[in-house]
Amino acid sequence: RHFVSGSPSNDSSSSEWSTNNMLISFCLIIMLILLSVNIFLFIKLNKIDRMTDRLIENNPLWSNGYIIKRN
Repeated sequence: RHFVSGSPSNDSSSSEWSTNNMLISFCLIIMLILLSVNIFLFIKLNKIDRMTDRLIENNPLWSNGYIIKRN
């Protein structure tokens, strides 16, 4: 360590600050990843919801426990 510090306690508080800073940035990165996954799943589930709505409109029996006439 080549920076000048008045006392050893100042040095330790500086290392604690860098550890806290790293922890905060790590948490922010994790939160951003979770947010993007959340948005992605929201969009995909909306697509699936619209697809099932169309299926039920076109084929009402599809929603009744998959009751299909078999020969």
